[in-house]
This record gives sequence, structure tokens and C-alpha cells, in this order.
Amino acid sequence: MKAKRSLLLEEKMALNNRKNQAKAMAKDPLGGQMLMEMLVSNSLPADLIETVKETIPSNPNLGVRVQAGNYFGSKANGENYAIDHLKSLNSDVLRGEAAFKSFCTTCHSVNGEGKDIGPDLSQIKTKYDQTTLLDAIINPNGGIVFGYEPWLVKLKSGESYYGFIQGETKETLIIKDLSGKRITLSLSEIDQKKQEAYSIMPDPASLGMKAQELADISTYLLNLR
Repeated sequence: MKAKRSLLLEEKMALNNRKNQAKAMAKDPLGGQMLMEMLVSNSLPADLIETVKETIPSNPNLGVRVQAGNYFGSKANGENYAIDHLKSLNSDVLRGEAAFKSFCTTCHSVNGEGKDIGPDLSQIKTKYDQTTLLDAIINPNGGIVFGYEPWLVKLKSGESYYGFIQGETKETLIIKDLSGKRITLSLSEIDQKKQEAYSIMPDPASLGMKAQELADISTYLLNLR
């Protein structure tokens, strides 16, 4: 990572090559820490800032993701999703329940209500505090929940299935598609299966979610009984 950091400052290197080095650092825990130090100290070249901003939300280190979110602040739809800002808002459980039903129940369930596609969130407060919960919503690619890694399975017939692998034996593979339907496939039918790099969960900006709604949802989930 130290070598990559030096290359970022190499003015004679082509911009695309330096961008590739920045992307590699942004996806690495130590590299991400180095990039944040460069950003804070204003030593990261200006022509690499946008590349880092786009890539670093996928960094596997929670601290890097939170620091980056607080540093860059607002997202494409003009809402400020920085975790420090979200935690400072006066949030409300009832508003959060309404927002959750509006944005989240197409994939998640709580206390038996909602769809069985993504993880059941009824006991989420036993696993996450507000910081880690907000990070999981804002940066869905940063920490994909085990068992919910998306896979693309292509059959020899030309058909394909996209979803979560639920089980595999010597003869069959079970995949749950994005409607929640579980499909059993014969391994002899499968031409290729590939784990996708990105979560199926959309980020708040793409959903048009307001910062206040996001803060309210986190308060609702952390106060479930």
C-alpha cells in the first residue's frame, strides 16, 4: 500500500493508471486508512478525489467507511448521509416505522411483516448499534451479510437465475431469487455460477430516501420489541 500511495503522487504516470492504484487502495483496509489521511491532510491529488469518493464506500473497514462518509457528506440527491449528521437529527419511532414500510418491506421483514428476501430485521438491535446499522444501509457493498451474497447461476439451456444460494449437495443447488422463491437446480444443468461483487440492496440515494427518513428508520429498528 505504501508503494501504491507513492504512485498516486507520480505526476509522470498516466491518470488512468493512478486512478487504478487509487481504486485498489480504496478497496483495501490499510489503503483506505492511508487515503483518508491524505484527504484530511490535503495531500491527495485533486484529480483522484472523485475516484476515491466513488470507491471507498465499499472498503471492508467500518472505520474507513464511516470516516469517508463524514468527510464527503452529501450524496447525489442532495441529502447528507454522513453518519455524524444522521445521529444528530431528532428521530422518531413512529415516523421510522412508516418509512420502513415504505422503503424496506419489499425485501425485509420485521415481526412477521414484510418480504422474505433479505435478512429478517426483528432482532437487529442485538447485532448492530446505530453507527453500524446506518453504515450497513448507506454502504450496502461494504459489509454484505453472510448468506446474502448474490450469485448469478447460468444453465446450459441458456436460462439464468440471480439470488442467494440456500444450499448445495452433490447433486443439487438451491437458490432463492429476488421474489423470494426457492428454486432447486440439478448441478448437471449448471454451466456456470459466479458470486457477484455488489449487494442487491440499493443505497438510500437511489431510493430517494431523505436523511431524516433514514435516521427515523434506524431509531425504529433499534427500538423494536
